Amino acid sequence: MIRSLNDTPAESAQLKLGADAALKSWTTRKQDQHASNCKQPVHLWDALGFVATELSKLPGRRVILVVTDGRDRGSVRTWNEVRGYTQAAGIAVFGMENSAVTAGWSSIAWSHQNDANAFQAICELSGGMLMLTNPDSIGKSLEQSIALLRGRYIVEFPRPSNSTKGDHDMRIRIAKGGNDFIRPSGISVPMPDPAVLADPTTVPSDPSHAPEQGQRRIMEKPH
Repeated sequence: MIRSLNDTPAESAQLKLGADAALKSWTTRKQDQHASNCKQPVHLWDALGFVATELSKLPGRRVILVVTDGRDRGSVRTWNEVRGYTQAAGIAVFGMENSAVTAGWSSIAWSHQNDANAFQAICELSGGMLMLTNPDSIGKSLEQSIALLRGRYIVEFPRPSNSTKGDHDMRIRIAKGGNDFIRPSGISVPMPDPAVLADPTTVPSDPSHAPEQGQRRIMEKPH
């Protein structure tokens, strides 16, 4: 795990220096055929969980862009734990996979992988998406991912009058939406303070203006 930048403005020159610094050790090993591999390899789910934990401490709309082959090779965390945490923390994961590498895996080897679509589930259920790219189009894919991030909508609504504590998911539909692409990212609905509600000076909200909480149970492990 290498952190080359922290709390840095999104300026191209600084971001390039940060990317070069992060890739320096990998580039050195690639050029030196006798160089040793990492002594402590970091696995995908554990790495993603660590980054999400650090990111959850920061304000604002949080996003993780992951460039990977989508395969985990021995994490302590499960993919579903990472999925649940990113959902609860309101962190959207956008993944980018090398389609050439993915297509090169044999069907037999792929069929023996547990949770074959796990990374895609993490991306889509956290409010992001998974994009396929290749070495020739990686630059264009990165530009597209930034455009998608900047084009997102933030939906806010009053607390449902029948809110209950616990885990919930949010589903959004647009009437006659056509080809609209919807991925809800994070949801946080603070429960009302009983003392505030009991205060005679509190003006109650109009429940007709708030959505109604449904009765369906969310799936603990998506299928």
